[in-house]
Amino acid sequence: MTVSLISEDLVSAYRAANYRVFCDEQFVLKIDQRSQKLIALHRAHKCDCSAFITAFNPFSAPTSPAENEEAQQLLEKQLSERSLQFIKGAGEDSAGKWPSEDSALVLGVSLEIAKAIGVEFLQNAIIWSAADGTPKLILLR
Repeated sequence: MTVSLISEDLVSAYRAANYRVFCDEQFVLKIDQRSQKLIALHRAHKCDCSAFITAFNPFSAPTSPAENEEAQQLLEKQLSERSLQFIKGAGEDSAGKWPSEDSALVLGVSLEIAKAIGVEFLQNAIIWSAADGTPKLILLR
């Protein structure tokens, strides 16, 4: 078993969160729950994987709205510069303790690249889904 620097409470919060995708037919991803809508989205975009990534609240430390927005804009700019297609989304705390976090569902991105992006933006974790459409929590620390 791998040891993580992330507290069990925080990992539990990530697992309980809703990961909302803002496409024509909005839908919510849940960790370890297969999503037919995600599978259909992959198919429509001719890819077999995706990652849900944010630049908000590095290492889950509360950060000002202005800093979060600036970081998210930088993330989206870098995704565009890398020719990575993405759909905007939001991570939502199911317990209501944290405000919604702007996010991006990055289509067709490998796990390795997704992890590197998450590390670059000082995130504790990302969500990655393979062809089976089941979002997995990937801890980065």
